[in-house]
Amino acid sequence: MRVKGLKLRLESQHGPDTHIYIYDLEIGKRYRLEPRQKEIFVDDLASRSKQWQSGLILQNRRRVITPTGRKSEVGGMGCDEYTFDLQAPTRPSHGMQIILHDSGTVCVSQAIPDGIEFTNFVHEAQKRGFISAAAVISPSTSPIGAYFYGEQANVLVLSAKSESAYEGGPLHGMSVVESSMVVTAVNSDPIPEDAFQLPVDWKIKKEVEPR
Repeated sequence: MRVKGLKLRLESQHGPDTHIYIYDLEIGKRYRLEPRQKEIFVDDLASRSKQWQSGLILQNRRRVITPTGRKSEVGGMGCDEYTFDLQAPTRPSHGMQIILHDSGTVCVSQAIPDGIEFTNFVHEAQKRGFISAAAVISPSTSPIGAYFYGEQANVLVLSAKSESAYEGGPLHGMSVVESSMVVTAVNSDPIPEDAFQLPVDWKIKKEVEPR
């Protein structure tokens, strides 16, 4: 994960495949790079975020962040433990209202200088309505995950365990998504601009389904 200004690059390895995503908040685009096919899939952050959160009544969302008083160390970096509880109701359908509920435990540092750059990206994504961009680096990557972040200028999540589920519907208790993450290192070296540049000789296509 590399963040610089209004740009974010995410890279992950799954078996032989490398997955690369580049987010550019300035132009409101997400690029999914497929190295094997030499293809770039372009997605519009505004329309995707709107579609992603459709059906949720976000003005009625609930956010509770509670310190546990415990301190820990992750990758040699000190952090404070918190629990979080995020909820947002869906619009009633057939007399039924379902709640999207994210909860979990995080260990957060507000002292690591690099956290300012990271948090600024999240805040800018929130301001521009690009919630999918903010949620992808949140403790829970659901449509309300980005609302974990408040107004603090430096919030670097070093570890997280979360659960996300729609509660109250016919699939209640059957579709819980669990996730966890641990930061192993933070690198303060300057990030070159070419980390966010797109290969000029690859085919460009429009993203159809979210991935």
